[in-house]
Amino acid sequence: MSDQEPKPDLREQFDEMLLNARNEMIVQAANAVMLGQQAMRLGLGAAAMGKDELSEIATRMIERGEIAEGDIQQNVDAVIERIRKRAENSDAAREEFTEKATVALKANVRTLLELLRLPGGTTIDEVVSRMPDGPAPDKE
Repeated sequence: MSDQEPKPDLREQFDEMLLNARNEMIVQAANAVMLGQQAMRLGLGAAAMGKDELSEIATRMIERGEIAEGDIQQNVDAVIERIRKRAENSDAAREEFTEKATVALKANVRTLLELLRLPGGTTIDEVVSRMPDGPAPDKE
């Protein structure tokens, strides 16, 4: 310092230090408020983004669920159709077998009836044709 410049007294130095400390505290408080505001905005932004992302994820999950439901329904319909076709084929085969068995059984019974003769020259066929149509009497 130069000799011409007066030296501030201790009180002025103390007042200046207090003023500088107060200004620094004001600046730091303003920085803290701005940091708090930014943290609040960051939290709100994260919450909004999370909501948007969750909404988008939920929408995609619903869409995939609908697709899966459609696929499952198609698979169920296909299985039901295969079962129905197998049942139809099985019924047709059973009916065909029953018809063939009936024809063969009738032919065999007819042959047996023709071959079997009762005493007096009558056939079982003649005896059966003479029987009444009602139920056979019970034998007790």
